[in-house]
Amino acid sequence: MPSKYMIHTKPVPNRFEPVSRSGIIAWEEGCLKCAVCVKKRCIYDVYDKRGIDSRHMIESIDNLCMNCYRCVQNCPKELIHKSLNPEFNAMGDSHWSPPIIVRLWKQSQTGKIPVSGAGYPGPFSGPGFDSMWTDMSEIVRPTRDGIHGREYISTAVDIGKTPEHLMFNHSDTLEGEVPSIIDIPLPILLKMPSFGTISSNTIKGWAMGARRLGTFIALPMEKIDSALEDMGGWLMPLVLPKGTSIGNIPKNAKIIEIPWTEEWQGVVEDIKGCFPNIFVSIRIPMAEGMDEKALSLARGGISIIHLEGSLMSRFMDDNTRNLKDGIRSVHMKLVEENIRDGVTLLARWTGHGRACG
Repeated sequence: MPSKYMIHTKPVPNRFEPVSRSGIIAWEEGCLKCAVCVKKRCIYDVYDKRGIDSRHMIESIDNLCMNCYRCVQNCPKELIHKSLNPEFNAMGDSHWSPPIIVRLWKQSQTGKIPVSGAGYPGPFSGPGFDSMWTDMSEIVRPTRDGIHGREYISTAVDIGKTPEHLMFNHSDTLEGEVPSIIDIPLPILLKMPSFGTISSNTIKGWAMGARRLGTFIALPMEKIDSALEDMGGWLMPLVLPKGTSIGNIPKNAKIIEIPWTEEWQGVVEDIKGCFPNIFVSIRIPMAEGMDEKALSLARGGISIIHLEGSLMSRFMDDNTRNLKDGIRSVHMKLVEENIRDGVTLLARWTGHGRACG
């Protein structure tokens, strides 16, 4: 399979010990000192491998256990028990539930994504999720499956503006409006987290990842330094309307982003004066009135509109409304005005990644 269709991953151990769903409780009082203890019969050698993690000062046994319950069932004095971990149940919130957090940890460690067929029942379903189906089943369609190279499945998207139609003259030369787009192989843009202590080497690593994937990473201007000079084509500088020198934008940058203000046209004109070919994305908080703001941007020639939700994947001003519903609302508004094809919508929740549409 051509390399452009492949994302090469390899497992990477967790930086921190994940919080396990359950824990082992082994009472020593009353032990019969059996000649062959059930702990020695553990087929996963959990009790032999157990130890203290010096970084976190916690015992590793809970994360090593595979929950087969053999030791629990076979201990003659029933001194070994499994119990739910209260720390696990306390993780997250109503949206980022413990099962979702665990699945995200697993994805980060293995580089894999959750895949299931129609009627996906996993943790990434229910209110607030789009319920997309990502299955390409070899059982249902053995001759059409793209996993092993028989059929390529494109995930590429175009960012920017596409004309309503193309016109050619008698010499087959394109006339009229020319498509102004950036093609990326995945409908995903990266963004530096809004929390934590992040080193320049970490940022450079993310930029290298964006370059390898052929996408962009959004970075505040103050985080872009000489170490990223060779990666400007994969950076998406976040520019503030005031107090930020646009002269510091990497010369080979293809796209930048500014927040919504009533004076956005003047800001865009200043940017275009220095970088005439650069794409400009304008970020709108997902809140009441965003439909009209998006419409005014589209009518003003902005081809990339970024809708920003809350950390809970909800509206900024209404916790009862989901991010996906806001995306649909803006989408339908642009459809009604017959200008949807001229706009790319980006969407994200605060502090996390983005998706294109």
